[in-house]
Order: sequence, then structure tokens, then C-alpha cells
Amino acid sequence: MSHTPHRSREPRCVSGRATESVSFVPERTTQYPVPYGVRFVCWRDSVVFFIAITILCGSSLDAQEKLAVSDNSRLKIINETLLFDDDFERRESQEVIDEPGNGWSTNSDKRAGGNKQVDLVDGVLHVDRHQTADHSVSIVHPANYKDCRVELKFQLDDQADDIGIDFADMQCKEVHAGHICKVFFRADGVEMQDLKSGRMNKAFRDAVKLGTATDEQKADVKNFRTKFDYPIKLQEWHTAIVTIIGDTISVQLDGEDIGSFASSGMDHPQKDLIRFSASRQVRLDDVRMFAINTPKTGVNSSDAPVKHLFVAKLLWRRMESVNVTPEQVSKFNQLSGALRTRIDKIRAEAGITQDTIKRRDEVYSELKKTPLKGDELYRELQKRGGFTDPQRDAFRETQEHYATFKSAVLNLLTKEQRARLPKPGKRK
Repeated sequence: MSHTPHRSREPRCVSGRATESVSFVPERTTQYPVPYGVRFVCWRDSVVFFIAITILCGSSLDAQEKLAVSDNSRLKIINETLLFDDDFERRESQEVIDEPGNGWSTNSDKRAGGNKQVDLVDGVLHVDRHQTADHSVSIVHPANYKDCRVELKFQLDDQADDIGIDFADMQCKEVHAGHICKVFFRADGVEMQDLKSGRMNKAFRDAVKLGTATDEQKADVKNFRTKFDYPIKLQEWHTAIVTIIGDTISVQLDGEDIGSFASSGMDHPQKDLIRFSASRQVRLDDVRMFAINTPKTGVNSSDAPVKHLFVAKLLWRRMESVNVTPEQVSKFNQLSGALRTRIDKIRAEAGITQDTIKRRDEVYSELKKTPLKGDELYRELQKRGGFTDPQRDAFRETQEHYATFKSAVLNLLTKEQRARLPKPGKRK
């Protein structure tokens, strides 16, 4: 909508209407919580070298390194159900207390002495924390879902402003106030949090209140949040899309992929409301929420394999035919997540970007026609691509990690399963 003064018209909030739609959603690169608070930003990698897939399916580690990041460009079809849709095009009957309407409620009675903190003005929801409030403003809407997609427009006016989107289950006794996971938009970037596993976990909160929380517990909690530095312009409208599928939460802002974060708490089996919060003030408009009905697979969705590295996906395809157990799937996830973290670390330290990877692949497409191997291959790769010594070494080191990963995964299988495992490049 155009954010200029205009006449009010009938609201189009359709809470509960089951409207089916099909969307094509690109899978995105993901961050995983890792020990000791170490996290690395991983942006969506480019689509490269599909012609080398047959090579990747074989034993060549060079080829596996080359295509290891391509899986994020694959598209998957998901089915969505519209939960509610609100453009805030309506008028309040008074100007004394909150009256957002259309199924929304606020915490102003409990936290701000009943003072008005939410106001509908010219088709925009204005949120301003009252000076007497002892908590951030919270605007709540009921919604039943597990996986979801939320679209919204927002405006921050000051460097200290923020808007949070909180996904909650009020029936969950493991957490404080139903908090499962959350996304914050601030002037300096986007933060994603697994609250169920992290700071809102009831056992941790109780320990903090009693003063018994250990340094190790406090450090561990930090692993369940991550931040993407991304400047958000003030006093301008921005369009955001937040998606939760399984254990992964992803964010787009103004059409750009900001990043994703994977953590077990996000995969909570059922959520029953959504909250929008503001620690100071924010402007909100055009909110739409969809429940995502993810297709069933051969295993429970919570046990679905991590597929963010192409080499992991290819190996998983071979494993699917030998009836892997849920425990094996879980361990596969752990190994794949750890691999993703190691590769992110290597690339971050060597200054490897999307453009670096693309250039490497272009050079490699020529080198794979030559008999060069080992050190000679990497020296020529560096020479033709203009890579630094750390980048050259990083390309080689990632191959070693792929070999270790493949060996560890195969060791998960029984002797019988390994005997039935399809050969690389073939599927039963």
C-alpha cells in the first residue's frame, strides 16, 4: 500500500480463512549453533556447474568441493494456508485505550497501566511504548501452525528502535511465556534466536533467578542466537519475509536474502500465536501469515536430514535406499551441520566470497580437462584464478573435510547397509 494519508475502508483481515496457495521458495544457506559461541555468516551461494553433478556423485573430492555449495539454489514446492491478513485500514472507536481490532490484543493493561500504546492512523499501526511501561510493547494474534511464513512492512524512526517477531506456544511448559523463537530487526541488522533452547528455556531462567546458572550454561545459551549485520535505513518503509521450516528460520528484507539460522527449538511441533514487539516505537503495516504444510518424507520432519551442502545431499540420496534409522538420521544431521560450520569457518578466515567461489568454479571447469593433480592442480588454480595463498589452501582443506565427513557417515551404517548402498551415481 502507499503510505500516505487516505480514507479508511473496510478491513480485510481474514483470520482463519483457509486459502490454499503454492509457492516456490528457494532453500537458503543456514547457520548452525556451534560450541563456544563461534558463529559465521553464510550467504546464499551461487548456482554453478550443474554439468559436473555426475562427477560429484563419484569419488573425486575435487569435484565434491566444487559443487558442495550448489544445493541452496534448488527450489522446492510448498503448500501454504493463509492464517490472517491485515492492512490496518480501519478506525478505532476511541483514542484512550488500545483497540487494534481484528483478533489482535496487546499487553498494555498488564505492562503499561492500561495506557494507550497502539494506535491506528491512516491505515498504519503505530506502536509507541508508554513512559510508564515496564516491558516492551507486545501485539499478539492467535494462529495455529508449526512451519510458517510471515510477510510485513515496517518502519524504524530512530537508531534505538526495533521490531521483534516472536513465535510462541502458550501450552509449552519448557519455556517462559511460550517463547519458542524470535527474529529482531534493528537499525544495524537482523538477529535470530532459538528461545526454547536458549534464554527462555525455563530450566535456564530458573537457574539465573536462583543465581545458580554456571558460566558454562551462560556461554552455551549464546549459541542459540545469531546476528547478521545489515544496515536498515531509518524513516523508510521496509518489506520483510520470515520463514520457518523445520529447524530453520530464514529472513528476506526488501527482496534480499539476509540469511538463515538452524537450531532444534525452531522445530517445535506446534505453535499457537505470534507476537510483534517494540522496545520503543515502530510502524507496522500489511501483515500476512501463512501456515506452511511441508510434504511428508520417509522420516519424521524433525529427523529430516541436513542438506545444506551438496556433498551431504548426494550421500544422503544413496543412504535413503538402505532404510536408515532415526538415530542414524540424527547423527547424519550432526555430522552435516558440523561440516557446514567448518567450511564456513575456513571460508570466512580465507576471505572466500560468492564471487571467489564462482571464479574458482570457472577455472576448475578448464582444469578438469587437464591431467593436473594434487599440488600442481592447486598451484595452477591459484595462478589462473588470482587467488591468495590462504584461499588456495582453504580450497584444499575443504576437500579433506569432505573426505572425513564421507568416512564418518559411512561408519554410521551397519555392514549390511554398506553392502546394499548404491554405488556413486546410481540409485536403486
